[in-house]
Amino acid sequence: MTDDGRAVVDAHIHQWDPFTTPRVVSGVAKILRRAPFLLPALARIFPRSSREFVGDPRYLLNAYLPGDYRADASPARVGTVVHIEAVWKTKTPIGSVAETHWVARGAGRPLRRRPDAR
Repeated sequence: MTDDGRAVVDAHIHQWDPFTTPRVVSGVAKILRRAPFLLPALARIFPRSSREFVGDPRYLLNAYLPGDYRADASPARVGTVVHIEAVWKTKTPIGSVAETHWVARGAGRPLRRRPDAR
């Protein structure tokens, strides 16, 4: 919440489940869930710049769903979010729109247009 009581707009969030959705890392995540001892060796094969950009790769191996976000963001009184696509694997350029539908269903609300959208 802002000092004047207005709700916050979080302009960049990701929702993520590498086990039930088609992500670029889904195959690796499924393997590492069964064999987590492979993670250090796998991490070392990537260039240092990639490792520094990603940081701790374990976050890629765990789901981060709307309920997780609500719990994390609850102290901030977030009123609006902008979901950013998170490497949804698809064969068509427009296929990643399926991720937006997945997020909307996971949030417990149907996807709907804003009243002022044309």
